[in-house]
Amino acid sequence: MLAKVFIVFLLAVTLLASPTRPKGKLAKRKLPKIDARYFPGIRKRQVEDGFRDALKLANAMSDPPKSAANNIFKLWFNEIDWDNVQRSFDTILGGAKGQPGRNLREGNPILANILVVNEHQRPSACRATNFGSQILATMVNGHTQTPTMVICDAAFYNGGIDKSYGCDEHDTSQDLCMGCVPAVTCQSVGQSRVSLAMLTLGSTILHELTHWKELMPNGKTDDLTTTMKEARYGNSKLGGDKANAIHNAQSYQWFANQMYWSWECEVDFGNPQ
Repeated sequence: MLAKVFIVFLLAVTLLASPTRPKGKLAKRKLPKIDARYFPGIRKRQVEDGFRDALKLANAMSDPPKSAANNIFKLWFNEIDWDNVQRSFDTILGGAKGQPGRNLREGNPILANILVVNEHQRPSACRATNFGSQILATMVNGHTQTPTMVICDAAFYNGGIDKSYGCDEHDTSQDLCMGCVPAVTCQSVGQSRVSLAMLTLGSTILHELTHWKELMPNGKTDDLTTTMKEARYGNSKLGGDKANAIHNAQSYQWFANQMYWSWECEVDFGNPQ
């Protein structure tokens, strides 16, 4: 309990000492190829916001002091993997923190090489697995320089970081089939543990980005699970398999989720459950 209190205290003190937080941005970079024909109305905005949120999550490892980040890092990875994981996130962001010309870390320019399509262009990519997992997205041809990211319909039911969709009755771009997709906020993620309440389209996109070899200095990741019944996009038991964590897309996704929301909400979510 004392250790938990200390972590929260350290995060809170750091937040107060740093009035502005560095944010990963895509504002000045060319977005991936997001064709409005594939994502009509509000869904195109969701995808664009999702890539921006993915950068926020990738940047979360660098926000707090290393001592605070390491307490969460070692829940998901072996401590000796710190530099390798940091390099992977830095590559996604477009450069190491403090590197000349990279202070804003707006996103790696090669993100523009990704073609983003919906599941109706690649329906086979979104079929449920034999062990019952719901597929939210898939990176196709991640071993090439021009991959395709397929975002499945199910992914659009997850809100953005502090962003809701289709909840304004005056928004003419809303998807009537989806209804209101609420924002993911400190209030909605709660204060108890890492859970699917943290799942955003951005965290799903970050997961898929780690499947692209061009962004991963240690090689593209796989979807590794400890049991065949484990949910592909869940967090259950992931914290226990550190031996292969550096090659597991889920480890990057859920470490980033826990790191971001711990720092943003000043909450200690404890060990993955």
